Amino acid sequence: MNKAAHGKSCSIATRLNLYNVVLSIDNFGGAHSSLARLRDLPSVELKLDRSYVAGCTTDGAKQSVCTAAIELAHGFGLTVCAKGVTNVEDLRTVIELGCHSAQGVLFAKPMDSSRFARMRLGRAAASKPPGGIPAATHRA
Repeated sequence: MNKAAHGKSCSIATRLNLYNVVLSIDNFGGAHSSLARLRDLPSVELKLDRSYVAGCTTDGAKQSVCTAAIELAHGFGLTVCAKGVTNVEDLRTVIELGCHSAQGVLFAKPMDSSRFARMRLGRAAASKPPGGIPAATHRA
């Protein structure tokens, strides 16, 4: 992103914040990541890219990237969501590393809004997410 576009993005994000619209930095670690986004955008959440989350339990390099990104986000006061969680082992790992929430096919496959609404209405509040992880840590 060039300097002018970056400045415009920061300005728009700041104005949105005045209306209580909160922003997440999506796919952090992906192709267009920038530390300037963490520093300048008034975000509340960093979404860790699935390319580092999937397999982070058994891949030391992926786990190192997850750890560094999570610590960096925490340093900026951001919550962290692990994207692309496909198994309970990776879910447990990212939670142990400090992720506040997770999303991925472990919880549900991508779906349109009407199917999502039907699914959420059909789930009782007492339902348990996969792996016995507390409900506050996952996203369907």
